[in-house]
Amino acid sequence: MLRLAALSGRSGNQAVLSPAPSLSELASRVSTHREAVSRELSRLSAMHIAIRERGILRIADLARLEQLVREAKGE
Repeated sequence: MLRLAALSGRSGNQAVLSPAPSLSELASRVSTHREAVSRELSRLSAMHIAIRERGILRIADLARLEQLVREAKGE
């Protein structure tokens, strides 16, 4: 999602992916299955980081998403 956000253009600490990538498309980008992407997007939504809206995926807190990625990488 961070790479897609960079391609779509940032607006401050937010980005809008339009049209929103499908769960299957996101899953294929990270070599996992659609269900795992769905669970992660639900978690990010609960944290108010990524919000699925009609036809778009709004990344509401890019800084927090970047931090989560760094932590997952062990940086």
